[in-house]
Amino acid sequence: MKRLLWLLPLLLAGCMDDGLEDLRDFVRTSDAGMRGKAPPAPEPKTYEKFTYLNLNAELPDPFRIRKSKKDNQIDARVEKHNKEPLENFPLEALKMVAYLENKKNGANAIIRAPDGHLHKVKVGNYIGMNNGRITEVESGKITIKEPPIEGEDATTNHMNVLQLDDSGGSDRNDQVYRQAQ
Repeated sequence: MKRLLWLLPLLLAGCMDDGLEDLRDFVRTSDAGMRGKAPPAPEPKTYEKFTYLNLNAELPDPFRIRKSKKDNQIDARVEKHNKEPLENFPLEALKMVAYLENKKNGANAIIRAPDGHLHKVKVGNYIGMNNGRITEVESGKITIKEPPIEGEDATTNHMNVLQLDDSGGSDRNDQVYRQAQ
């Protein structure tokens, strides 16, 4: 029995008023009449079916991919060739580090790629990611001719120049400049 006497204060504390009855009344009555009113949803529009009739056989099918005449002109100007290693890098990332000239091979240049490899190039090699072709190798620069970029006038080639890097390996890369031909 003495063991159960210590439970008596706990049981009596549970029956006492906790002083929160006024808070409970407020919560019960505060939301009375506070229901939100949303406007009714608009009526959905009915779908009107449209059938595409190609009465004029000259009209292209709008659901097929097609090339414009300009794209065909650009494709005709880009020659098919085996991809060369320097075509994997943008021109801005390439550096001309040396110029070589001899009677047997003519003028050549040494290009450093971003991966650190050195490549020997000459007139006719492809370089850069836009089908650029080397048109001239001189002691201080390489001239590169690129076909027009998609969406441009198909008759305008871009002439880029990659200049000899005299910075001694610096990461600055301001030796490429572009001019339209």
